Amino acid sequence: MTTAPTEAGAAAVPTSVARPTRASRFLDALDSAVIWLSAAILVAMLLLMNVEVGLRYLAHASTRISEEYGEYALGFISLLCFAPALRGGRLLQVQSVIRRLPLRAQAVLELVAGLICAGLSAVLTYGGLRILLDSWRFGSVSLQYSQTPLFIPQVVLPLGLAILTIASVEYGISRFRQLWNGHELPEEHHVVD
Repeated sequence: MTTAPTEAGAAAVPTSVARPTRASRFLDALDSAVIWLSAAILVAMLLLMNVEVGLRYLAHASTRISEEYGEYALGFISLLCFAPALRGGRLLQVQSVIRRLPLRAQAVLELVAGLICAGLSAVLTYGGLRILLDSWRFGSVSLQYSQTPLFIPQVVLPLGLAILTIASVEYGISRFRQLWNGHELPEEHHVVD
C-alpha cells in the first residue's frame, strides 16, 4: 500500500483504494440524476403548497390537489433517494459490535447484509410492479378530487425499489472487497449543525 505525501507531523493517508467499477460509476450517475429529480419535485411541491396557502388566505379558495400531490411528491422523493442514501452511508447502521470484529468477518457481514437488503428490495420491487400493473389494467384512479390514474404515482414503487436492489448488491460487494483487502471503512458521522 502506498501513501500520499503529508505535511510534517501529519499521519500518512493510504492511496490504494478500490477503483470504481462500471456498476459503481453507473450508480453514481444514477444517484446524481435521482437527487436532482427529487430536488425538482421538492421545489414543485413547495410551489404548490405556497399557491395553496396563498389561494386560501387571499381568495378563500383551494387548488383541491395540493394535499394529494404533496403526498405523491414525498413518496417519489423517499423512494428515489433510498439508493443514494444507502450508498452515501446515510442510513442508520448500528456498528458497535461489527467494528470490533476482524476485517474479513466485517467483509462477510457487509456482503450478507447487502444481499439481504437486495433480496428484500427485489421482493418489494416485484410487489410494486404487480400493484402498478393492476392499477393500469383496471384503470384505478385516486379517490381525491383530481381522480389521478393511480399507475402514475405508483411508477415510483418498482423504479425506486429496483434501483435500491441494484445499489444494495453493489454496496455489499464494494464494502466486502474493501474490507477483505484489508482497508478499514471510514467512520461515517453525519452531524446536523
